[in-house]
Amino acid sequence: MPTRVDYRSVTFDELVGIFLSGRADVGVSMVPAGHPTLSSTLLGRQPMLCVLPPDHPLAGREVVTPEDVAGSAWIGYPPDTPLGRALAGFFGDSDSGAPAIEVHSPVTACAFVQQGLGLALVDAWSVTPAMRAALAVRPVLPAVGLEICATHSGLAPLPLAGRRFLASIGKVLRDIQPPAACAQG
Repeated sequence: MPTRVDYRSVTFDELVGIFLSGRADVGVSMVPAGHPTLSSTLLGRQPMLCVLPPDHPLAGREVVTPEDVAGSAWIGYPPDTPLGRALAGFFGDSDSGAPAIEVHSPVTACAFVQQGLGLALVDAWSVTPAMRAALAVRPVLPAVGLEICATHSGLAPLPLAGRRFLASIGKVLRDIQPPAACAQG
Protein backbone atom coordinates (compact mmCIF):
# COMPACT_ATOMS: atom_id res chain seq x y z
CA MET A 1 0.00 0.00 0.00
CA PRO A 2 1.53 3.36 -1.00
CA THR A 3 2.13 6.00 1.62
CA ARG A 4 -0.44 8.77 1.63
CA VAL A 5 -0.10 12.11 3.38
CA ASP A 6 -3.27 14.01 4.19
CA TYR A 7 -2.34 17.24 5.94
CA ARG A 8 -5.07 18.77 8.08
CA SER A 9 -4.85 21.77 10.32
CA VAL A 10 -7.10 21.16 13.32
CA THR A 11 -7.47 22.78 16.70
CA PHE A 12 -6.10 20.93 19.71
CA ASP A 13 -9.59 20.10 20.98
CA GLU A 14 -10.32 18.21 17.72
CA LEU A 15 -7.13 16.14 17.93
CA VAL A 16 -8.38 13.16 19.96
CA GLY A 17 -11.51 12.77 17.79
CA ILE A 18 -9.42 12.71 14.62
CA PHE A 19 -7.39 9.79 15.98
CA LEU A 20 -10.27 7.86 17.50
CA SER A 21 -12.20 8.05 14.23
CA GLY A 22 -9.23 6.55 12.36
CA ARG A 23 -8.65 9.65 10.23
CA ALA A 24 -5.02 10.10 11.37
CA ASP A 25 -2.01 7.90 12.07
CA VAL A 26 0.26 10.63 13.39
CA GLY A 27 -0.25 14.21 14.49
CA VAL A 28 1.92 17.11 15.59
CA SER A 29 0.67 19.59 18.15
CA MET A 30 1.63 21.79 21.10
CA VAL A 31 0.06 19.44 23.64
CA PRO A 32 0.11 15.72 24.35
CA ALA A 33 -3.15 14.07 23.29
CA GLY A 34 -4.26 13.17 26.81
CA HIS A 35 -6.18 10.00 25.95
CA PRO A 36 -5.45 6.47 27.23
CA THR A 37 -5.29 4.87 23.76
CA LEU A 38 -3.00 7.53 22.30
CA SER A 39 0.72 7.91 22.79
CA SER A 40 2.44 11.30 22.73
CA THR A 41 6.15 12.03 22.50
CA LEU A 42 7.92 15.35 23.00
CA LEU A 43 9.70 16.23 19.74
CA GLY A 44 11.23 19.46 20.97
CA ARG A 45 10.64 22.91 22.32
CA GLN A 46 10.35 26.12 20.38
CA PRO A 47 10.52 29.68 21.64
CA MET A 48 7.57 32.01 21.47
CA LEU A 49 8.34 34.90 19.13
CA CYS A 50 6.69 38.22 18.42
CA VAL A 51 5.84 38.75 14.75
CA LEU A 52 5.17 42.33 13.66
CA PRO A 53 4.63 44.32 10.48
CA PRO A 54 8.04 45.81 9.55
CA ASP A 55 6.77 49.37 10.06
CA HIS A 56 5.28 48.64 13.52
CA PRO A 57 6.57 50.95 16.30
CA LEU A 58 7.93 47.91 18.19
CA ALA A 59 9.85 46.57 15.18
CA GLY A 60 12.91 48.54 16.26
CA ARG A 61 13.09 46.81 19.64
CA GLU A 62 15.56 44.01 20.27
CA VAL A 63 13.02 42.14 22.43
CA VAL A 64 9.31 42.56 23.10
CA THR A 65 7.92 42.58 26.65
CA PRO A 66 4.39 42.08 28.02
CA GLU A 67 4.09 45.83 28.54
CA ASP A 68 4.99 46.43 24.88
CA VAL A 69 2.30 44.02 23.70
CA ALA A 70 -0.33 45.42 26.08
CA GLY A 71 0.16 48.88 24.59
CA SER A 72 -0.47 47.67 21.03
CA ALA A 73 -3.21 46.08 18.96
CA TRP A 74 -2.38 42.39 19.18
CA ILE A 75 -3.68 39.09 17.91
CA GLY A 76 -4.36 36.53 20.64
CA TYR A 77 -5.80 33.10 21.30
CA PRO A 78 -8.64 31.74 23.46
CA PRO A 79 -7.42 31.31 27.04
CA ASP A 80 -8.15 27.55 27.09
CA THR A 81 -5.81 26.78 24.16
CA PRO A 82 -2.10 25.91 24.38
CA LEU A 83 -1.03 29.31 23.05
CA GLY A 84 -3.62 31.06 25.22
CA ARG A 85 -2.12 29.40 28.30
CA ALA A 86 1.39 30.30 27.13
CA LEU A 87 0.30 33.93 26.77
CA ALA A 88 -1.06 33.89 30.31
CA GLY A 89 2.39 32.78 31.47
CA PHE A 90 4.06 35.48 29.36
CA PHE A 91 1.84 38.27 30.69
CA GLY A 92 1.95 37.03 34.29
CA ASP A 93 0.47 39.67 36.56
CA SER A 94 0.75 42.50 34.02
CA ASP A 95 -2.45 43.83 32.47
CA SER A 96 -2.41 42.58 28.89
CA GLY A 97 -5.72 44.06 27.89
CA ALA A 98 -7.88 42.14 25.46
CA PRO A 99 -6.53 41.13 22.07
CA ALA A 100 -7.88 43.13 19.14
CA ILE A 101 -8.41 39.85 17.27
CA GLU A 102 -8.66 36.29 18.60
CA VAL A 103 -7.65 33.32 16.43
CA HIS A 104 -7.21 29.58 16.99
CA SER A 105 -4.02 29.09 15.00
CA PRO A 106 -0.59 30.74 14.91
CA VAL A 107 -0.65 30.31 11.12
CA THR A 108 -3.78 32.49 10.99
CA ALA A 109 -2.16 34.96 13.39
CA CYS A 110 0.87 35.27 11.08
CA ALA A 111 -1.40 35.83 8.07
CA PHE A 112 -3.17 38.64 9.94
CA VAL A 113 0.19 40.22 10.84
CA GLN A 114 1.11 40.11 7.14
CA GLN A 115 -2.08 42.07 6.46
CA GLY A 116 -1.02 44.72 8.99
CA LEU A 117 -3.72 43.90 11.56
CA GLY A 118 -1.38 43.93 14.56
CA LEU A 119 1.37 41.94 16.20
CA ALA A 120 1.15 38.30 17.26
CA LEU A 121 2.97 35.96 19.59
CA VAL A 122 3.58 32.61 17.90
CA ASP A 123 5.79 29.54 18.11
CA ALA A 124 9.01 29.74 16.08
CA TRP A 125 7.90 26.81 13.91
CA SER A 126 5.00 28.86 12.54
CA VAL A 127 7.30 31.57 11.18
CA THR A 128 8.34 30.59 7.66
CA PRO A 129 11.55 31.81 6.01
CA ALA A 130 9.45 34.10 3.78
CA MET A 131 7.82 35.64 6.86
CA ARG A 132 11.22 36.14 8.48
CA ALA A 133 12.26 38.10 5.39
CA ALA A 134 9.07 40.17 5.13
CA LEU A 135 8.16 40.81 8.78
CA ALA A 136 9.92 41.89 11.95
CA VAL A 137 10.46 38.85 14.17
CA ARG A 138 11.60 39.43 17.74
CA PRO A 139 12.25 37.28 20.80
CA VAL A 140 10.07 37.94 23.84
CA LEU A 141 11.13 38.65 27.41
CA PRO A 142 10.36 36.83 29.59
CA ALA A 143 11.21 33.96 27.28
CA VAL A 144 8.47 31.38 26.81
CA GLY A 145 9.11 27.86 25.53
CA LEU A 146 6.43 25.92 23.70
CA GLU A 147 6.43 22.14 23.42
CA ILE A 148 5.98 20.35 20.10
CA CYS A 149 4.54 16.85 20.55
CA ALA A 150 3.87 13.93 18.23
CA THR A 151 0.80 11.77 18.81
CA HIS A 152 -0.10 8.36 17.43
CA SER A 153 -2.11 5.33 18.45
CA GLY A 154 -0.82 3.53 21.50
CA LEU A 155 -2.58 0.34 20.38
CA ALA A 156 -0.32 -0.43 17.42
CA PRO A 157 3.23 0.45 16.42
CA LEU A 158 3.67 3.53 14.27
CA PRO A 159 4.25 2.52 10.61
CA LEU A 160 7.70 3.09 9.10
CA ALA A 161 6.43 6.07 7.07
CA GLY A 162 5.15 7.67 10.28
CA ARG A 163 8.48 7.11 12.05
CA ARG A 164 10.34 8.66 9.12
CA PHE A 165 7.93 11.60 9.09
CA LEU A 166 8.56 12.24 12.79
CA ALA A 167 12.34 11.95 12.30
CA SER A 168 12.11 14.61 9.58
CA ILE A 169 10.06 16.90 11.81
CA GLY A 170 12.59 16.43 14.61
CA LYS A 171 15.36 17.54 12.24
CA VAL A 172 13.38 20.60 11.15
CA LEU A 173 12.80 21.57 14.78
CA ARG A 174 16.51 21.23 15.57
CA ASP A 175 17.47 23.31 12.51
CA ILE A 176 15.19 26.29 13.21
CA GLN A 177 17.18 29.44 13.92
CA PRO A 178 17.31 30.53 17.54
CA PRO A 179 15.26 33.63 18.36
CA ALA A 180 18.23 36.02 18.55
CA ALA A 181 19.26 35.08 15.01
CA CYS A 182 15.82 35.79 13.57
CA ALA A 183 15.53 39.39 14.80
CA GLN A 184 15.22 40.91 11.34
CA GLY A 185 12.96 43.43 9.75
